[in-house]
Amino acid sequence: MSEDEKAYTEYAEAMEAEFANIAQELGINVHQASDVYFLRTRSLWNEELERVLVKAFKEGFNVCEGTTATREALKEAGFLRGEV
Repeated sequence: MSEDEKAYTEYAEAMEAEFANIAQELGINVHQASDVYFLRTRSLWNEELERVLVKAFKEGFNVCEGTTATREALKEAGFLRGEV
């Protein structure tokens, strides 16, 4: 295994561990935890936005799907305001 492959493997394993920690902390699955991790790395992150995201996940919404139907359902459930 090359040094680059080793570095990538170590990084991937570290990210998987971080996602697992977030999932356990918030009671969501690791795929959802990766979305929370991504949000936490953005300048728009705040606690309220994270709470809304986790609540939507726990209510069964795939908020990252991005379809019009999903956005409309999120709006009807009170997760989004304004135009969708």
